[in-house]
Amino acid sequence: MLKSPLRMVLVAVAVSLASCAKDESLSALPASDRVIVGQLKSELVTGEIAEPSSVSRLLQFANSQRQKPWSSEQVVHSQCSLSFTFMVGANRIGYIALDANAFFSSGGLGQAQRPASPQEVQAFLALVPSALLPEPFKQGKCKLP
Repeated sequence: MLKSPLRMVLVAVAVSLASCAKDESLSALPASDRVIVGQLKSELVTGEIAEPSSVSRLLQFANSQRQKPWSSEQVVHSQCSLSFTFMVGANRIGYIALDANAFFSSGGLGQAQRPASPQEVQAFLALVPSALLPEPFKQGKCKLP
């Protein structure tokens, strides 16, 4: 008789843990007045974008990606990632980053990631002025498809 209740508890725990890793969309980022370009998990900042139409395009791209399914299960950041950090004044309101295979961001799930298609990678890169690419990208040490 003890085996059955114990088994039920173990099944309930397994199901609840599995549901924690389910894919969810992230909430949209609010309006931003500038974007800092750099590398995720690095103090390296390569520049800032403050021109309103450019900031708007970056925010639109980030929010279109945030509407798609994201997973918080086993988020692993690459050493070679390019990030946009959205700011309002001195306050960081969110970010989106990209490595060769995935997007990274944060939201209600905590740290989250989702696969990036080659078309999405190219669309992301098209938004980055080449002068703002981090040195490892310019030097060919970091490559995105």
